[in-house]
Amino acid sequence: EAPAGLIDVRAECANGKVRSVTFRNVPSFAVHLDTPLEVPHVGTVSVDVAYGGMFYVISEAAPLGLRLVPEEGREIVRIGEMIKAAAQEQLPAIHPTQPGFAQPPKGVLLDSPEQIAANAPKLAETVANRYMPIGNLTQMTDDERTLIAAWFAQGAITK
Repeated sequence: EAPAGLIDVRAECANGKVRSVTFRNVPSFAVHLDTPLEVPHVGTVSVDVAYGGMFYVISEAAPLGLRLVPEEGREIVRIGEMIKAAAQEQLPAIHPTQPGFAQPPKGVLLDSPEQIAANAPKLAETVANRYMPIGNLTQMTDDERTLIAAWFAQGAITK
């Protein structure tokens, strides 16, 4: 499962082992590469902005004095949120075939179970009226919409 929906994955197996894996992903592309970004309280950070079902801002941890280890998780998230906010202000990211898809629609974020639960009524409505996913890039079926609507109706339980 990816931000743009389910990804079809196939594994070729022989003798109980995976020999190869193939998948068809959503279109992916970069809109900014090695771009300087001014981040308040951090300084200038070199970032990439790419799309792979949604837009991502990507930076290296080491130049920020961070290591990708569990004990630095809180600081990684804190600085990551600062980088994301700066990128949203300074680096336009427009999807070439879905120009209205530059930022989360109406600023709705679904980064935590709490945000999903808080936005469940809006999400149920947008899935039911076919506004989501944007442009139906994931080719969501009516059966999938029914399942999502039932999940939202039951309280959008994420655990």
